[in-house]
Order: sequence, then C-alpha cells, then structure tokens
Amino acid sequence: MNISAIAQPIDDLSAFITTTCREKMNIEIAGDVPAGASIEQAFGLDSISTYELILALEERYKRKVADADIPKIAKMTIAELHAYFVAA
Repeated sequence: MNISAIAQPIDDLSAFITTTCREKMNIEIAGDVPAGASIEQAFGLDSISTYELILALEERYKRKVADADIPKIAKMTIAELHAYFVAA
C-alpha cells in the first residue's frame, strides 16, 4: 500500500482530534503532534478528556469502542488509533 495514502487519513485523524480537543474540551495543542507519542501525552488528556474524545471518535467513525479497550485508547499513538478505527 502507498505510504502517502495512509499518511493522509492519519493526518485527518490528528486534525480531528486537535479540533475536538480545542472546541469541545478547551485544550490547546501547541505545534505538531509527535508521531510516537501516545494520544494521552500528545494531546494532554486526562481520563475525562480521553472519554470525551472516544465518544467523538465513535460518533465520527460509527464504531463502538469495547469497554475493555477504553483504557488502551489513551496509550495508543495516532497510527495505532487510526488502525483501530479506520483500518479495522
């Protein structure tokens, strides 16, 4: 598969998370998100913010996150989150 074909949707996901953090949670994201950082670190999320983000992602991708996966989401990178919601 073409790497640029994967990179664009990952960039879209990152932009969606940044917008969600800014508009729904009043969390400002400074600069680019490091590729290897967890969602929690990259976006400065606490457990409540992570849950709000999961709800927004479920709505966007029309996919329910299993209860057992909720704690795992915060530890995922953008690429892992993309694989979880989009590539699965």
